[in-house]
Amino acid sequence: MKIEMKAVLKTCPLCHREFDSRDTGDDSPAGGIGSLFLEAAGGLDPEELCPDCREEIGVFNLLGFDV
Repeated sequence: MKIEMKAVLKTCPLCHREFDSRDTGDDSPAGGIGSLFLEAAGGLDPEELCPDCREEIGVFNLLGFDV
């Protein structure tokens, strides 16, 4: 028996684009760092942001910018 998860589209609160909630976006190092930063900061839930925005936050964090 094969169980498939349905795609749930969410809207990113930063860029207002729709994304698949199953896409974690942590495939890239910057996306993983962005998720870690968001979890540590406690401001936004990483699951609510699209992978592109999480990656962008990770890059800004690596460059020393406070997001």
